[in-house]
Amino acid sequence: MEEDLSILCHWFTTSKIKEYSDLQDIMSFGFWGEALASISLVSHVEVITRVEENEHAYKAVYEGGEMISKTVHAGN
Repeated sequence: MEEDLSILCHWFTTSKIKEYSDLQDIMSFGFWGEALASISLVSHVEVITRVEENEHAYKAVYEGGEMISKTVHAGN
């Protein structure tokens, strides 16, 4: 969703861990939903996203883990 774009590359935004008991179910090592945050700290990241209900898409650009721009694009 558009309102989530500003926090997309923040730490813990995409984490699958919602409550303490989720720690018991970890079956792998490495990033647990934090890959975008790590990558965006050292890279220029561009994301284009559209949800089915919208006729248009959004393009967000990130540097240093923060969104630096957001534009609207045709989505079909």
